[in-house]
Amino acid sequence: VSDTLVCVGNQANLWVNGGVSYQWYTSENIYSTDSSFSTTITTPTTFFVDVTDAFPCTTSKSVFVDTLINPFLELGEDIKAAWGSIATLNPLTDGVNYWWSPSEGLSCTTCPTPSITATETSTYYLTVEGSNGCFSHDTITIYFDGSIYVPNSFSPNGNGDNDVFYVYGKDIVEFELYIFDRWGE
Repeated sequence: VSDTLVCVGNQANLWVNGGVSYQWYTSENIYSTDSSFSTTITTPTTFFVDVTDAFPCTTSKSVFVDTLINPFLELGEDIKAAWGSIATLNPLTDGVNYWWSPSEGLSCTTCPTPSITATETSTYYLTVEGSNGCFSHDTITIYFDGSIYVPNSFSPNGNGDNDVFYVYGKDIVEFELYIFDRWGE
């Protein structure tokens, strides 16, 4: 059993051999009666294991699991932007490598501050890696105000050109439309 180091929130895989029965525990909890087990580490922890052989002699061992700090990451509040505008993402982080997804609408997927040219509301995910190899994750949603196109006229005369009045757009929740003839009626 050797001391080990893991990133906060990651699994530590602990094992020992040489016995017929095992008891893993800390000063607060009992964990396992197997020769190996995995557990999520959030704070530095000392684990103890009692190893009993066939005679039955018991030996106690310990292993210290220390933690590496995950990089700081904060994407901030979601962003509201006008449709067709460009939004720039500015994460607060001490990370050294960046992976943004999805790639649609992003100016780059591995830079710290990509700009977004999107025509619909989208959620973006950022994973950053710290200089110690640990990772942090955050998400942000960009809400683009809806856009709508309404033609200013149509001619329902059956000739195949502009016969149908059709309003279309993106991210429209609700709208109200009034149609008047050329005399305002």
